[in-house]
Amino acid sequence: MQKEDSDISSVSDKSSKQSYKFFTGLVEMLKSRIEDLESTIEINRKMIRDLVVAKFSEVNIETTETSASFSPKILENLIGENIKLEKEVKKSFKDLYDIQGKALLCLQISNELESRLNEYSQESDDKLSECQKKLQDKEKTIDDLKKINKKLSDQLSTNIQSKNVIAVQPREDILEIHGKVEIVKESIQKCARACYIANNYREILSNFSKTAYVGCEKIQALLKNPINRKSLNDKLLIKPLEETPISESDSESESSSSDIEVSEINRNNTVSSNLSKVPKIDFSKIGKKNPNKTVHTIDAYSASHAETSQKSKELKTLYFSLNDKITEYTEILEKISSKNHQLQLGNVKHWREIGQIRENINIKMLMIHKVESKAKDLNLEKINEVPE
Repeated sequence: MQKEDSDISSVSDKSSKQSYKFFTGLVEMLKSRIEDLESTIEINRKMIRDLVVAKFSEVNIETTETSASFSPKILENLIGENIKLEKEVKKSFKDLYDIQGKALLCLQISNELESRLNEYSQESDDKLSECQKKLQDKEKTIDDLKKINKKLSDQLSTNIQSKNVIAVQPREDILEIHGKVEIVKESIQKCARACYIANNYREILSNFSKTAYVGCEKIQALLKNPINRKSLNDKLLIKPLEETPISESDSESESSSSDIEVSEINRNNTVSSNLSKVPKIDFSKIGKKNPNKTVHTIDAYSASHAETSQKSKELKTLYFSLNDKITEYTEILEKISSKNHQLQLGNVKHWREIGQIRENINIKMLMIHKVESKAKDLNLEKINEVPE
């Protein structure tokens, strides 16, 4: 805006100077013309004076040509020419005074335009400085609001994360409940281990049953042939199955599973003599594994269940109170966010006002341009009206 004001002022100064130079040139031309007319008048006066002196002088003129050349018509013509020249001189003086007045008017108009331009430029500079101050204040407030918003967002994230976490002060009853809960967890882990061992035994038995079924089918297929029957009766020594109870450890179960071998068929359709020993499993030992411990843990769990229910109620009340506080904090944060939104809307309004001010400044500058163009047109019209 300052550059535009300086450009406009420079243009107005140039136009006023050009018009002033033009009028001063016209004045000088008129002065030179007046001087020429005055010189011609003086010459005519001298001629008239000489003629009058030549006529009315007492000197005797010898020649008749001079007397014949002098006539009253020549005198009248010279007098009329002098009168015309005097009129032209008066007219030129009048034109000169008019042009000087126009030049003074042009100077006054140019001075007024310069003063107006200076006023407008000063006003625009003041408004721009005010707008810049407002912008700086708004930017500062926006930065402060951003910092506050960041802090609030961090607090909100921490509150959201702490929603699911209940901070409880350590007390004796809570510690007792915690110990009972740990005991229950240990008993559950022991039961889970027992179930895992039982599942392992079940898998071993299923694999053994599959292998035994396959071996029985193979033996039945071989016994259908009478030659194989005789060879089996001669070679094989069928022994009774030994009872091998399942131990509690996983190592014994693995050794019992490793003793199971599938009977292989020879190329001559005969069964090998190394038949596997099929163990008998005592299922009563699996069910009766550490019965006293499990009963004790179940009794302890049933006894502590009543106490834990009461403590859980207290924990629920604490949880709900914390939840209420969190809701209050969230409402406060929502209010703060609404205020931030209102401030942002106010900032948008201020930006719009600044844009309107700039538009008004541009409109005023256009008006100044129009006024200057009109003044130039008027000056040119007045100059054209001046008679050559």
